[in-house]
Amino acid sequence: MDAFFSIYLFFIPGNSVPQWDSAGQKIGAMEPEDLEDLIEYFGDVDSVQELLKEHHVNITDEVFQEMLSKLHMDLVNFRVAIEEAERSGGDLLVRKTMPDGQRIFAVAGYSVDDTPMHSYEWMVSRLAESGIMQAAGFKLII
Repeated sequence: MDAFFSIYLFFIPGNSVPQWDSAGQKIGAMEPEDLEDLIEYFGDVDSVQELLKEHHVNITDEVFQEMLSKLHMDLVNFRVAIEEAERSGGDLLVRKTMPDGQRIFAVAGYSVDDTPMHSYEWMVSRLAESGIMQAAGFKLII
């Protein structure tokens, strides 16, 4: 069993505001094929994901809907976390405003054998790897 520390750094350019509607539209337009390579980021979606991953079975409608539901909830929770970070620093994110107006955010946590140990890390990894964070206007650094 290997344990390691992981971090996501991302920013929103200049004085831009997050495009939450665009991110929601991206989720709404997703097809099962869009999520097939991301099953590992949904480690908390039933044990079905292991079967799908091991046997290269297509995502079932039920699992796909559960994955979309998770992404919608992730987006809502991410928005709340960003808004809290903008107001008061919040609990989830570290935020730094640069002189040019860019706001840099960081989320960090421990992972064991590629499995995040913190729910925030699950959320951010799903949003980043599926492109939803980017659809909202955030740029991933690492």
